[in-house]
Amino acid sequence: MHIKFSLTRNQTVINILLVVNIFVWYLVAFNLVVMDQTGINLLLIVAANSVAIAVSALIASLVFRNFEKDAFFFKVWIFVGVIVSLIPLLLKTADFSSMLLISIVFGTYFGFGMPKTLGNYSSSVGNGKRARISGITFLIISLLTATLGVLILNNVLLTCIILAAIRLIGLGSYRFLGKKEESTKEDDLEKTAIFPLRKSFILYFIPWLIFCLVNYLTIPVITNFFKSDGNFISIIPIIENIVIAISAVIGGVLADRLGRKRLIMVGFVMLGLGFASLGLSANYPPIVQIIAGYIYTISDGVAWGIFYVMFLLTLWGDLAKYRRAEVLYAIGALPFIFGNFFHLLFQAPLGNIDPTQVFSFASIFLFLAVLPLLYAPETLSDKIIMNQDLKNYVNKALEKAKTKNGKNQKNSIKLKPREIEEAKEENPVLSPENEEAMKLAEKYY
Repeated sequence: MHIKFSLTRNQTVINILLVVNIFVWYLVAFNLVVMDQTGINLLLIVAANSVAIAVSALIASLVFRNFEKDAFFFKVWIFVGVIVSLIPLLLKTADFSSMLLISIVFGTYFGFGMPKTLGNYSSSVGNGKRARISGITFLIISLLTATLGVLILNNVLLTCIILAAIRLIGLGSYRFLGKKEESTKEDDLEKTAIFPLRKSFILYFIPWLIFCLVNYLTIPVITNFFKSDGNFISIIPIIENIVIAISAVIGGVLADRLGRKRLIMVGFVMLGLGFASLGLSANYPPIVQIIAGYIYTISDGVAWGIFYVMFLLTLWGDLAKYRRAEVLYAIGALPFIFGNFFHLLFQAPLGNIDPTQVFSFASIFLFLAVLPLLYAPETLSDKIIMNQDLKNYVNKALEKAKTKNGKNQKNSIKLKPREIEEAKEENPVLSPENEEAMKLAEKYY
């Protein structure tokens, strides 16, 4: 049995806003828990936060994946978030034990509602436009988080007030979300909890896991590689964040046109080029290394922009189709959730390793990550891809036909049955190629 949702455009917008709301809340909250923390204290806080998110997300995705009272769940969860946001004001944030407790509470709260929020988002956005909407969603999250980060700085009181306000805005948005119309029909074993462990999920999850490990574990090596140029190290995050935001939007549009699998492979190729440039520049003068650093920064930013959209917001909803996607989103987010922890854990030992060796190993692992993708199915609907190819083909054919008749076609024809018939009447003499295009159009449209 599966559940298919029928939602209005307004409901889709509200679901997008709820995703933006919770992710902006968490990113601001995470900056609060790591504020002024260093060394082992920072490692323990990040570890506690990551474990809390993972455990609560997995439990909630299994317990509430078939929970019928979505409105009740979200209203209670969002309202609790207002209270949770103010907890740091009751504790001594300068005390390590207090910050450790806050990191666990924040992580548990975020993980508890994150899968269901993304599940509702997935069910409200169609397969053919999910990637481009995810790109825009990620861009909004990035802009709001960056803006709030500048405004808040290290002010605990202001941070808590803004966190509570973010959740209140979410609560106000949800009241406009109408009831979902549900229709059920018999299906196979897709409703079972082991659905995420299917072959298609694993073939996408393994490359995502390898990418996160390689990317986060090489951060200390890259930092050490450019430690002599402080200006370059300071400007890297700015450049990369800009590239990530741009590539997320462009990547989302391309993924809805070309397919997810093809775009993910492009992301791995870009990252491989970045590591190759670093490895080849190791024995050259500093100016060459800086150029290689810019190439890597741009390549890494393009890859992250694509992967954020694909692996956090798009792919798992594609694989779930019309079924509940909570478990998929919970498991799919694990590599990203633990990324900062592994980065901090291996920062000291990896920082002193020869960079050329690390870059070579990174390139090898990225190549291995691409192998499962060769066997992974395309998650963009075959019908959507066929329709897009067919529209492009027929439009070009009709353009050529009208040009031959001396008519200047300024706008591309939208393929509707009535318009196809009109085009045939206006173009009685068509080449065999164009006649075949017409037959294809009549068959599918």
